[in-house]
Amino acid sequence: MLNELLWLWDAKLQYERQKAQGLAGLTAILSVILLVWKWDEWFYPLFENIGFVGFAERTGLIHDLSVVTVINVIAVIFFISLFIALLCFSVVFLGFLLMCIGASKVGQTIIFLATFPVIVPFLLFFPKRKEKKALRNVASNAKELKEIQKKYKHLDNEERNWNLFLEQLNRTDEDFKVEKWEPFQNMEAKKHLNRVLPSITENTDFLIGYHKYEKKLYILFPNPLPAPISRSFEIGIEESGLYGFEGQCLSEMKGLSMLSPSPSYYVPALGVTVVQGEDKLHLKVEQNTTVKPFDLYWMADYYRVQSTELKELIRSLSKERIDLQRCMQQAHVAFYLFPTYSHKREVITDGKVKYFNESKNVLHSDTFRGLYQADVEKVIIEHAKNEEEWAINWFKKVE
Repeated sequence: MLNELLWLWDAKLQYERQKAQGLAGLTAILSVILLVWKWDEWFYPLFENIGFVGFAERTGLIHDLSVVTVINVIAVIFFISLFIALLCFSVVFLGFLLMCIGASKVGQTIIFLATFPVIVPFLLFFPKRKEKKALRNVASNAKELKEIQKKYKHLDNEERNWNLFLEQLNRTDEDFKVEKWEPFQNMEAKKHLNRVLPSITENTDFLIGYHKYEKKLYILFPNPLPAPISRSFEIGIEESGLYGFEGQCLSEMKGLSMLSPSPSYYVPALGVTVVQGEDKLHLKVEQNTTVKPFDLYWMADYYRVQSTELKELIRSLSKERIDLQRCMQQAHVAFYLFPTYSHKREVITDGKVKYFNESKNVLHSDTFRGLYQADVEKVIIEHAKNEEEWAINWFKKVE
């Protein structure tokens, strides 16, 4: 019984397949008959209006006999259909071939070499298109953008992008202001950075510096430490003494800072770059960028920028980067701690004398002293527990 049912089911499928093929064939025959029957009335005027008749006459497709012309047209349609079928087969075969050989390195190399001539134009075109979108906020129209780009074309890539970013802020940020200090105004930058902050996580009045030799931008953070010991914020400093105090002062006495005007002044710095977003330029600090001590002597230009976007970036860095918090906190604590640490030391070097003299020039040092008092005492207690004489003597003095 089961065999009979299976036979009937197969017979039904065969009938439906033949019926479908017969319907397709019947449709084709009727289409040819209609084409021949209504050629002069319908199809010829249509092809003449679209210009196909003129093309067909030039190629010999149209004959004096209508029947021959129809046969030529059908032949052309047949060969076009055959070409499309072969093309589809080739694409399927090529896809299968690529799947087979693409698993090996040799196959991947072959695929790359075969597709490279096709990919190159896209690689050359896409960055320009992306750059065009990113620069849409730099100027109000294409002509103005061209003039701005011409203005900065002599600069290297990073410095040019930075100036374009400033042009963008000038158009999009109502609070935007910028003050630029040239290399000969180094002391102005140092004075601005050599100050105590009321809060290292809220203050955003920092500087952007451009290093000509490295061709890099840096965010420069305030450092209240006088020049002779301004590297004391550096985590893991190898100089001798608390936060490298003794070693740095000794270096000043030995004249080891001869490469730059003595004394050199260092500040915490983070590398930053201008990147092209979907529709604008913006500043970005990579996650793997570390805080580094930076000598202001080597900085070319300084920018004091007032901008909502830049404030948000610096505020987020001050809150999220633990290493930056630690460096800046250590610098501020060290400023108030070192007078206690160096009290009644037997050796008074030139470096220490410079330190005490320059400490008087640190901005806001007396105003914000109380804000860091608890942190300073915490450090002294830790060193007293380690039986360090200077810390123990501090407790005796307080008592």
